[in-house]
Amino acid sequence: MSTSEEASSQEGESWQSQTMEVTVVRHGEGLHNINTQDILDSSYSLLNNVISLSFGSAISDSKRILAGAMRATQLRDPELTEDGRLQAKQLQDTILSNTYDLVVVSPMIRTIQTALEVFGNSDKHTLILHPLCCETRILLEGSNAGTLKADLQAIITEYCASRSFSVKIDYSLLPDDEWWVSYTETSSNLKFRAAAFQQYLLSTGCSSALVVSHGTFLHHLTGASLATGESRPYNCSVDGFQPLDAPDSQTDM
Repeated sequence: MSTSEEASSQEGESWQSQTMEVTVVRHGEGLHNINTQDILDSSYSLLNNVISLSFGSAISDSKRILAGAMRATQLRDPELTEDGRLQAKQLQDTILSNTYDLVVVSPMIRTIQTALEVFGNSDKHTLILHPLCCETRILLEGSNAGTLKADLQAIITEYCASRSFSVKIDYSLLPDDEWWVSYTETSSNLKFRAAAFQQYLLSTGCSSALVVSHGTFLHHLTGASLATGESRPYNCSVDGFQPLDAPDSQTDM
């Protein structure tokens, strides 16, 4: 084998050795989902009304959908509903039957609460909060605006105390100031952020990880595309993928 072939082979081996098994979980039902699910369901009937020229009905439906959207916009960093907590707790058998070297969680309240309902009293894991895997944001969408680190720690500490959770939570990757997406994120920006998060996962050197995040971000992280007709992950859905560290990847943000 020539020197160039050996170098190419070693590079390929290095690339492949950096793959890891990643399990991804979408958060449980949040207070904002109660409103937005109605918006999604209603959009189909609205479209049918427009196509059939039933403008009166379409206008009526549009007012109701807009009202739901406004309610969702006003819910900043919402918590889980009782159903959402139950959904998360029901993941325990599935999740805890596996071994994870790394558990990374979006710093949104609903994702942290989802992880807590699964790992609440685990002494084998630390929940690492990472801002790169937070949800994207559209216009003034309050549900995807986060909470400042100091306030977030207070909220989560109280939540853990109320439910007797003892799992360790690592806040060290969160800055003290605003860490969430504060603007309408373009698709290219979101893809770049997802790629940067993949690089973070690989940089840990772990062979397996679990990520608790959000529907739209997970689409971009795993490579699934809304344009292909694949369904949006439902609350507390579980999936998996292997991130690849391509030789020409860009990781700077």
